[in-house]
This record gives sequence, C-alpha cells and structure tokens, in this order.
Amino acid sequence: MLARFATLVLVATPSVAQRESVEYGRDVRPILAAKCFQCHGPDAAQRKAELRLDRREAALAAGVFGDDDEASPLVERLFHGDPDERMPPRESGIEMTDAERDTLRRWVAQGAPYEAHWAFSPPARVDPPGTRDAAHPIDAFTFARMREHGLEPSPAASRRTLIRRASLDLTGLPPTLDEVDAFLADTRPGAFERVVDRLLQSPRFGEHMVMPWLDAARYADSNGYQHDADRYAWPWRDWMIRSLNANRPLDQMVVAMLAGDLLEEPTQDDLVATAFNRHHAINQEGGAIPQEVRFNYVVDRANVAATVFLGLTMGCAQCHDHKYDPISQREYYEFFAYFDNVEENGHAGPSRHNRYHQFTVAKPFVELANEEQKRDLAAARTAAKEAKGGYDKVAGAIGKAEAAWMSSVDVAALETSAPRIASAVLKRRGTPLTGPERRMVRAFYVGEVAGNEDWRQRYDAHRAAQERLAILHETVPLVMVMRDRKGARRETRVHTRGAYDAAAGEPLTPGIPAALGTLPDDAPANRLGLARWIVDSDNPLFARVMVNRMWQAIFGRGLVATAADFGATGRPPSHPRLLDWLATRFVESGFDQKALYRLLVTSATYRQSARISPKHREVDPDGVWLSRSSRHRLSSAVLRDQALFVAGMLDGAMFGPPVYPYHPEGLWADVSFEVFAYPHGRDGDQHRRSLYGFWRRTVAPPNMFDSANRLDCVVEPVRTNSPLHALTMLNETGFVEAARGVATRAMRFDGSTRERAAQVLRWTLAREPREQELELLVSVLVRERDRYAKDRAATRALVEVGRIAPPKDIEFVDLAAWTVVAQLVLNLDEVLCRP
Repeated sequence: MLARFATLVLVATPSVAQRESVEYGRDVRPILAAKCFQCHGPDAAQRKAELRLDRREAALAAGVFGDDDEASPLVERLFHGDPDERMPPRESGIEMTDAERDTLRRWVAQGAPYEAHWAFSPPARVDPPGTRDAAHPIDAFTFARMREHGLEPSPAASRRTLIRRASLDLTGLPPTLDEVDAFLADTRPGAFERVVDRLLQSPRFGEHMVMPWLDAARYADSNGYQHDADRYAWPWRDWMIRSLNANRPLDQMVVAMLAGDLLEEPTQDDLVATAFNRHHAINQEGGAIPQEVRFNYVVDRANVAATVFLGLTMGCAQCHDHKYDPISQREYYEFFAYFDNVEENGHAGPSRHNRYHQFTVAKPFVELANEEQKRDLAAARTAAKEAKGGYDKVAGAIGKAEAAWMSSVDVAALETSAPRIASAVLKRRGTPLTGPERRMVRAFYVGEVAGNEDWRQRYDAHRAAQERLAILHETVPLVMVMRDRKGARRETRVHTRGAYDAAAGEPLTPGIPAALGTLPDDAPANRLGLARWIVDSDNPLFARVMVNRMWQAIFGRGLVATAADFGATGRPPSHPRLLDWLATRFVESGFDQKALYRLLVTSATYRQSARISPKHREVDPDGVWLSRSSRHRLSSAVLRDQALFVAGMLDGAMFGPPVYPYHPEGLWADVSFEVFAYPHGRDGDQHRRSLYGFWRRTVAPPNMFDSANRLDCVVEPVRTNSPLHALTMLNETGFVEAARGVATRAMRFDGSTRERAAQVLRWTLAREPREQELELLVSVLVRERDRYAKDRAATRALVEVGRIAPPKDIEFVDLAAWTVVAQLVLNLDEVLCRP
C-alpha cells in the first residue's frame, strides 16, 4: 500500500526531474514517509540503527548527509550495488523507484533542507492570484493551477445540467420540471445564484448534508456485537439535520458534539448533541469484560475525534509511538484522557422489550420526552401514586392472608386448574420467589381466592396504574449521551502495547500532541477545553479538515484526497493556497457552512462541463487539476431517493424514529445471532428518504450497497460500480416498485406514446430527449408489450411487486411494459452519475 501511495504521488505531480529544485514537503517527505519512516521515524521502539530521518537535527547528528551528495552515507546506501546493502532493505518488502532515489539524491545535494509538515502550520492568509477571466476567487486559484499543467477551463455546462447537478449536490434530489422551466425562463443576471439560494434554504439540504456525518459518526439504530439490540440514535440525527438547516455555525456544533454536557447551562439539545460520540457499538455479551469494554469505548471516541476534526490517524499511537507523525504513545493517552472520565462502567442496560424491538442502552443516557409525553407521564405518575396509596392500606392484610393460604392450599388440586400457580407455591415453600412470580401469585390470590371485592379493586387499580406508567415510559427514547463522573477524575495512564489491562506509569493530565501547538493557559482539563481548542483559529488542522470535506461533498474528492489523513503519509493538497484561503475565510465568516457551500457552487470551476477531452486523459485523468467537472456514481441513498422522487412516491415526512423500507424476507434471522422481526413500513413509511431507514449494525441495509459499514468512522465517500450495484438497481423491490410508479405517471400523462417516453426522460434527466433515444424507448415498449401479452403470470409478478397494489384502472400488460421502459431509463449512466 505504501509503495502504491508513493507511485500515486508521483503520477499526480509533474516529474521531479523536470523541476529545477526539490521541495521537502512536496517531493521528499512523501517518499520518506512511505519508504523510510517505518524504520527511521518517530517510533523509538521500532527505530533501526538509531537513525531518525523525520527530524533534521537527528539526521545531522547521525552524519547521514555528509558534505556533498557523493560523500553522503544516505545516498551511498540508496544506490549501493549490493542488494543486501541497498536501502530500503530487501526483507522489508518496500521498493523504491529510481525516480524516488534520484529525488532524495538531489535533495541531499541541495543541503537536505527540512520544513515543517504543511498541515501542522497555521493556514496562511493569501490573496487569490491574479489571472485572466477569473471573476470568482476560487476560479483565480484553480485557473492558475490548471495553466501550470497546460490545461484550460472547460466550457460551462448547460443550464439544464447545472440545475440538476446543483439540486443533487445540495439536496440529494433532482429538480422538478417546474423548477427547471423557471430557471430557463430567468434571463436576469444571477439566475443560477438564485437557484443555489433556494436549494440552500430547502429543508432537504440538511437531510442530504447529514449523510456524510452519519458515516463519520458510525451512526446506526442498533448496538452491534452478537445481540445487536436496538438503540435510540435518531434524536441525534434529527438534531444534526435541524442544525444544518438552521445554518448553525460549525464551531458551535462541534463544541456541542464533543462537550455539550459541560456547557454552563446545557440544554436538552446540547445533551443530545453529545450522542455523536456514543454511536460506537455497545457490547452486551455475557462474557464481556467490563474493564475491556469501557477501554475500547474510550479508544473509539478518541480516534473518531482525531479523524473527524483533526484529520489524523492518531489511533496508530495506541500501542506505540506513531511511525509517521510526531505523536508519541504518551501524547495519545493524554488525548485519550479527555474521553476517559465518562460516567460509564462497561455494562449494558437497561433494556426494553416490545413486539418488534429489544432496546438496550448503556449509561449515561437522558430520557427524551416531548411535551405531550411529559404531560402524560406527569398525569400517570400522579394516578399511580394515588392508586398505590389506596393499595398500601390493605397490602399488609393481603400479604398475611396470602401467606396463610400458600401454606395450607392443596397443591395437587391447584395443579389441575392453575399449574403455574401451583409450581410457584411449591417453590415458595423452599426458595424465595422472583418479582414476576410474586406478582403472578398475588394477582391470582386477590382475583380468584380471597373473595374480597375491596382488595381486588384496590389491587387492580394499582396494577393498571403501574402498567400505564410503564407503557408510557416505553415510548420515551433513552438517548445515550456523554456525562463526566462527579468528584475525582478517573486516572489515565499509558497502556503498554495498547492492552486494556496493562496501564503503566504515572497518571496523565489531558493534553494535545505538542506538534499541534499548545492549549490556552485557562483551558479546562476536560472535553470542553479540548473542544474549544479544536475549533480555535490557532489550531492548524480543524478549518482545513472541515473545508476539505465540504469541498469533497461538492466536487467528489477533496483538495486533500486523503480526507482521513492530513499527516505525513496523507496526500499533499492539490491546491494548497486555495485550501488555506478557504480555511481562513471559513474562520472569518464565523464558520458559516451555507456561505461556504454557496461560494463553492457559484464558482465557474463548479459550473464546468464534465466532458473529458483527450488532453484531460493525457494530463489529468483523475481530475485533480479541476479543468472539468467531476462525474461519478451517485450514492445508493441518492439513487433510491431519486427513483422514488421521479415516480412521485417519495414521502417527504421529516424526523422521528427509523422506518423500515423493503427488505429481503428473513434476512435478519439468517445472518444475526438474535432473531429480529422486521416490521415493514406501511402508509408511505417505506418510501421515506433513505437516511430514515433502519440501520442494523450486523446486517446493513442490502440496498445501501456503497455506504460505510457504520462500525467504523469513515470520512471519505465509498463508491462502487460492481455487479451488485446493477443487480440491486434492476431487481430490488423498492427500485422495481419505483419504476412501476414512473410507468404509472407516464401512462396517466396526456399524450402519445412518444410524448410519454419523452416525459419520462424529462423527469429523470431534466433535459429534452434526443430522437434516437425516443426511438429506442418506443421499440423497447413495443417489444415488452408483446412479451407480456403472451405471459400473464410474468405480467402479474412484475406489476404486483411491493406492498402497494397496482392501479386497477390501467391495463396490466401496458403497465408491465412501461415498467421495463422506466427501469431502463432509471439505470442509464446519465441517471446514475452526477451530471
């Protein structure tokens, strides 16, 4: 993998041999990190020959550079004629190319200059470069970079393409034909900007932009491991959507996610926000060791915070000093210490059960009742208290009478009429009964034996009030949140080899790696102090990491391609000055997310055509230099939502508990430890947007074929063009039913066969169809109509797919034929890909 990484670096940049000088950060560090730091880097335990190459002073002290390139021991070992003496050593399995060796030789000849890693220095405040035809600041940067590589910007995409692209990028849904027509009719300056403003104000913006956050937060509706019980995760998802739609400043959101519970007067929303770092799997297995479980939770939170907000692979230092970045194992556990004081013990519970679900949460959690539930609970508690008071007046007398009856009753006779009661009576004569057994016997005695109507009424009222209260409690979500222990903080030490039971050395104070700067003197040694440092403008990473992922969401790939790794082994930024300009502007804007998205989308860089020219294939096959718009597969979630939208079937309801879209019968039972019932959605629930679908951690939704597994933190998009993709799109119940919905719309459209086919293409592609396309669709329709007319069984099998009955006023043969046409259109590359 390291060798592949270095090769990619060389492919993505001009040949070093073509440059007059070698730059350490751009040319040398990637080679050293990939080929040398494993044995000669920050990890002291694995360092060979006492040689450290990641620091200039250490390398100079070792004398590896010599006086000139000919006398340099480093160069000598790189070019040694004996394979056993040449570096990297043969047994390491690491290979270095001739070009890389020459780069290092030339670097040594220049005096082996070092420079700080770009990501660990604060973003530079730069002005956009002056360049022709670049009215937009982003274009000034990108056009200049294109021309450095002999490229020119591509022509602008058509208006129809632009509105479809922007709608999909900002809301995850295509535009309606009315929206397309309105844009085409708006000939005033700023028409596209007005479209962007409308999309940014759409409630669908937050629903779409939350998706990367769900992957980063390893969001799921169940706990994982063997039992994989359900959990209440959705309130955090809803908080994120509302925050994104309200354009809450990102720094405020991050402080709330990491430490909302530690704010001076935390609101319920602040507490829910901290569920971000409780989305990890929860282990409720009987053989789990609580100490190990709790340790693993803390490791997960520390690693996720480092990945999501700092773009660092800090978890590599759990067992030893980081091999590539200046993060020692001690510094890792100082960072770990921020998350080590949470009020938890590694146990799971409490649990709730109902017909379809077994919910299990782990402390700490909050009860999240809405206003109606609060009123109902207050009334139920009052009624339960009153009923208990009435029952308590006779409970003593009932207990004495019941004990006397249990001692004297004829158990043999009782077995005939009430065998379970008889069994409990026998058990009571030798062993104490459990709570449920005691309640069962009491109910039987009061209702069937005692014959005292007053006792029965008081007991029934008490039990009914308790059951009513319990039922109401079952409807209130228990959301797992962050909350620190009271009193002395838990002691954190370095864990030898990263083992949970091998803590060693003195207790550590929470802190950050020295390479990232220093904390303010008044920073509290808790998660709030960490959160405020993370979002501080002095932190060199946060703003860069965030704008990079926002750029990635719009353009398909980040300016730093390795969104999860801004460290030494990560890819250097393709446009470093642009990245720093965006980062500093984002901070100055008050972390205004919608303003940044608007800036990106209104650039000429964004509006370019996606057409690939021979020059692109030769100079920039991966689109790194942005001389064309990126074209990639839409995510499975967007494809499903798009199909339902075009079919007119998408349920626009927002928020709330997860719903249950179509799902293969028995799938959960076949592959999970527990047998879970799947309550298929009804009344439109199964047609809500994909982000609301239930996500079982051990059995991810099979139609979400390219999503992150939600077991780990993922901050880079997962894309696939596998056979599974095509099989799902053509055969999965939801997609087939959506195609039938498109077919129904087409058949109810007032027009000829050709006009109906044209309308299907307009709905899906937001453009006018070509004559050749219409001829093809009509020929397919004729062929399929003839086939289904001869096979009524196949006809019914297709039109009756799903839980929504086919319309009775449409001929089934025609509906089946149009469904095939709709499937063909929904599976066009132009529909499956970002335009």
